[in-house]
Amino acid sequence: MSSRERRAVRIIDNIHHPWYGVYMQMKRYQMYLEPKSVAIIDDLSRELDISRSQIVRDVISRVMREYEKILTAATSRRLKNNPLLQMAGFAQSPTGHVSENIDDIYLHD
Repeated sequence: MSSRERRAVRIIDNIHHPWYGVYMQMKRYQMYLEPKSVAIIDDLSRELDISRSQIVRDVISRVMREYEKILTAATSRRLKNNPLLQMAGFAQSPTGHVSENIDDIYLHD
């Protein structure tokens, strides 16, 4: 096996193994792609001997994982700035450990 073939196998392993079995619940969509992008995908498809559709699915999956990180960060920031959630912690115990001092709080006369 040539170094080029080993590299192709390594790329395919990195792309396909983490997602094995995920494509069982796929839905069909149509999209418009630029001709230059399709030409690159076709060249890569011939080089790696995998379908054009698989390459597009892999690229979309990888980009969506990155967008998911952005979405998670934005949601976290939005929750952190939520005034209701900020008010939830306004009553602090003097020691900062309400759960450890619950008897003192309720039994204090």
